[in-house]
Amino acid sequence: MKKAIILFVAVFLALLLCSEVHTASIQKSFISADAKWIVQFDMKRLTSTRLHQLLINDESTAKIRKKMEKLVKKYKFDPLKDIVSITAYGTGKKEENTVVCVEGKFDKDHLLGLIAKEEDHVEISYGKYTIYKWGHDDFGVFVNNNLVLFSGNDKMIKNALDVIDGKKNNLSSSPMMKYINEIPKDAFLMAVVDNISSLAGKHDKALMLQKTGMASFAITEKKEDMDVGLKFTTESSEDAQNVEQMIKGVIAFANLQLKKEKDLLALLERLHISIDGNRVQIGFTYPVEKLFDVITGRAKLLPCFLMGKL
Repeated sequence: MKKAIILFVAVFLALLLCSEVHTASIQKSFISADAKWIVQFDMKRLTSTRLHQLLINDESTAKIRKKMEKLVKKYKFDPLKDIVSITAYGTGKKEENTVVCVEGKFDKDHLLGLIAKEEDHVEISYGKYTIYKWGHDDFGVFVNNNLVLFSGNDKMIKNALDVIDGKKNNLSSSPMMKYINEIPKDAFLMAVVDNISSLAGKHDKALMLQKTGMASFAITEKKEDMDVGLKFTTESSEDAQNVEQMIKGVIAFANLQLKKEKDLLALLERLHISIDGNRVQIGFTYPVEKLFDVITGRAKLLPCFLMGKL
């Protein structure tokens, strides 16, 4: 996954982590039934939130907005205004098994002009489509004027086009639909994973990941609060109980050791966890402006080393 994919993935990760999508549900029509994980930003829904107002006006995001201006100038589109949604999915954990789908308003002629300037660019005919290749492993295709696909693998691009044309099954036939249907319709960020343990691998040091199966994650904004929810399955009800105990242990440790971190402790007080058989549900609601302070670093978050012990 090189230049083009990195550009769009960096855009939505930067919007979330450094400062931060018209379809509230995951776009089943262009996601393969073979997908093992999916992440989607609903940019249109995000623009109606208080979080979005903070992102585009708060001084803490000025540097990010400055960088975005360069992207706007080079690619002739504004990610915060012209992108409708960004969906990334993969059929495995390797980068070349990933497809990034971007819906929005694009200057197609301008973007194709940039590709044409690449000395090693190649045009590949595939049915009614033209797949563009540049660099070592950058592939992209305009499905129509408002939908662009990127991947580091031409086979992934072709498979995605077959899904869109109905030649192959889309996400509707995936077992992940059970979790997808549980995601709140007003979520602006959502993610679903078929089997976390298989993606993490046996050698992953995080014990909790080795015990985790299907999972979903969603963020919504309700009035003045941000609502964050995570659901996942474990191998057994006993594992679910152990996960619950581990998380409660981390919270207890934080309460003892981080007494000066009032913002963090206030957030942890709102954290709730419940189990139902082998299913675990974790979530919290927190004032948008206070959570924004956490995201931008004005308030400290739980040290990464604590999460690494789970």
